[in-house]
Amino acid sequence: MQYFDLHCHPGLKTLFLPQNGSQFSAWDNISAAKLFGNILSSQSSLEQLSHNGDIPLVCVTLHPPEAGMIDQCIIRLGAAILFRQIMDPARLTAMYDGADGYSQVFGEDLANLLAPPRATDNIPPEHKVVFLTNWADYNPADPGTVHVVFNIEGGHSLYDDGNTLSDPQKALDNLKAFLQKGFLTMYITPTHLTPNQFINHAYGNKILTKGPLLPQGLGITDDGRQLIDYAYGQGLLIDAKHMSLVARKEFYLIRDKYYPDKPIIASHMGLTGMPASQYLDWCRTHNPIGNVVELMSYKYPGVIPGTSFYPLSINLFNEDVVAILNSGGLIGLSMDVRILGGKDTIDVRQYDYLSAAEYALLSGPDPDGQVQAMADALWAGDAPAAALPQDVPDQPTFAQAIAEEMAEIMPVAGVPPDDRPNFDAHAQLLANHLIKIFQITQFYALPLPWGQVCIGSDFDGLVEAVDCCQNSTEFSLLAPALEQQLVAGAIAAGLDLQMDAAQIVEQFCYTNAFNFFNRHFG
Repeated sequence: MQYFDLHCHPGLKTLFLPQNGSQFSAWDNISAAKLFGNILSSQSSLEQLSHNGDIPLVCVTLHPPEAGMIDQCIIRLGAAILFRQIMDPARLTAMYDGADGYSQVFGEDLANLLAPPRATDNIPPEHKVVFLTNWADYNPADPGTVHVVFNIEGGHSLYDDGNTLSDPQKALDNLKAFLQKGFLTMYITPTHLTPNQFINHAYGNKILTKGPLLPQGLGITDDGRQLIDYAYGQGLLIDAKHMSLVARKEFYLIRDKYYPDKPIIASHMGLTGMPASQYLDWCRTHNPIGNVVELMSYKYPGVIPGTSFYPLSINLFNEDVVAILNSGGLIGLSMDVRILGGKDTIDVRQYDYLSAAEYALLSGPDPDGQVQAMADALWAGDAPAAALPQDVPDQPTFAQAIAEEMAEIMPVAGVPPDDRPNFDAHAQLLANHLIKIFQITQFYALPLPWGQVCIGSDFDGLVEAVDCCQNSTEFSLLAPALEQQLVAGAIAAGLDLQMDAAQIVEQFCYTNAFNFFNRHFG
């Protein structure tokens, strides 16, 4: 069987050391302490992607880490004490204060990926990586060759030097300059995990200081409109991942009206398991803190007995799934345990944060009508100018959430660090997501979804990988486990999936992506 991954970061861990030739190669495999699960160990190095010769095609993510992600006490502590061989404190400081700015780090990420393996990497000559410039050059029968298509994660990647954006045209010029390099590029994710000038983001990080990661805006700004319009004009697709709930609603309306031929990408997702209209009612507490509202809930019950969905708004609601499938788009399922709803038990509290403006809209009268009015005003040129993101101090009231989230990552007493006690349970989580997507299509009388789902691992994106597939060499372990859990899950849920489980898995692992690329690039 062949495999494809819609979203992975083989270059990310090359960026945390000085870029003087001593940094890790993108071919290096890093083994790190198990204190934070497996998030610091390599999951999709170029060596891992090419290791088995069964990944002919992959979408590789270019992403400079945001300052708000770097300026975290836990990361700085790790760099100073625990992981000096992986992260250099001076380099982190330069990335945080803009001396090594986003545009520079973006270029370093690309350069590290393009660099050939070093002699010390000991890469067999038959393991090759080809960076496509034309889809016609893709040769899936070339043994051992990984063909790379790029994507860009985070509009901040396009900022000026110094990590600011004085003029949105500069961002478009930066994107144009990258595209002129000629590499085949599939999509851009306009927002990520910290505030930016394009699109309000969904809160999506745990165990870290909250302040720099809190959403601040309301939907899509005029700068975001210009970025979407330019990206579509250049043949890129737009990834809905990391957009806030209101921003996604607005984006779907804009896409339906102005770009109906453009399929929506949802690159490395999980599901909430519920409709968006149920979300605020599902949350047990609504706690205003400054310019955000903290929402506390519990995980949402899964389709397969014993499973749960991760209920934060960074994940897809039922209506999101409908919009993406109706667009002819592609949903990539993450291999992150937390995103799939498997990090903790169902009685552990889950914390989400909405900007005060988005909470007021969603909890107010006729939210869908308000979003429609926002979308109409945006494309008419009547939207307010983007507000520059402001530094948000942490609040003492975040302490409980941080403490509970920190407890989740600590090693479980008595469990060997290299053990995989949840191999079957994590395969079941993926089956639970596929079956839920099928249920949504049945409820809304849509065609079967089996041609529009794929792997979107987020490997090497600092995620804790599922036990059934801890890195890119293990897709061949995932496939039979997922097939088994699909069969068992459908029986447990009393469902006929209307396609053989083996065929569903084969399409999920490779064929759907190949067909999508043929339609989009052919």
